[in-house]
Amino acid sequence: MKKQQNMKRINGFARRCIPVWYVAVLWVLNVTGAAAQHVKRETVTGFTDKVAVVYAEGIPASAIWPLGTVLTRDGATIRHQVDRGNGDNPDINSKLSARFIVAPTDLPGGDRVTWAKASGFDDSANSNLAADFASPVTGGCNTLTTGGRHWRLPTQRELQLMLLLVQGIDVIYPSNKMMGASSTEKRYWSATEESGSDAWYVAFYSPYYAERISNQIGKNYKYYVRCISDY
Repeated sequence: MKKQQNMKRINGFARRCIPVWYVAVLWVLNVTGAAAQHVKRETVTGFTDKVAVVYAEGIPASAIWPLGTVLTRDGATIRHQVDRGNGDNPDINSKLSARFIVAPTDLPGGDRVTWAKASGFDDSANSNLAADFASPVTGGCNTLTTGGRHWRLPTQRELQLMLLLVQGIDVIYPSNKMMGASSTEKRYWSATEESGSDAWYVAFYSPYYAERISNQIGKNYKYYVRCISDY
């Protein structure tokens, strides 16, 4: 029942946001006037090429983390679950970041990794639902330094927004697309946990099916990682 309720809420989020697909293309082409979540190709210090910047506009201010909000702790995304924070951590999945940069590529090498390693921590941290991680390792968003920036795993909702704007993101990064080829599914880890054993992923799949958008699965599965940087 809990899983069905979560999926219902997730699919509702997806259905409300589906109209923003076309907004991604408009903003990539520098067509102004769109009043919804969108992605823009921008010049950002530290990058040789322009990068994809996602804006969470067009939704109530109460559903957006203001610019400057710190969503990391000890180098990783603040630990949280779908509808609450771990321990006394804030429920960061309840809102979207006001603005964030999408990394130009999947985790270097295109490797698929476990959930903990995607965050830059040892798998022994999986079953511990305390507020913070332990046992840091080399790898994951925690140690990515592209553009001289700090990177983190997107939350479930941030990753869902990236899916809805993926056409624009893939126009900006044509050599490193997030959407798989026709009838090919690419599953990306989010930072959002379900339990000590499971975490949430988002499936980037063509053709697009809302009911396949997100689900929970064992943290030891190996999926793709596309990091983001708060901006």
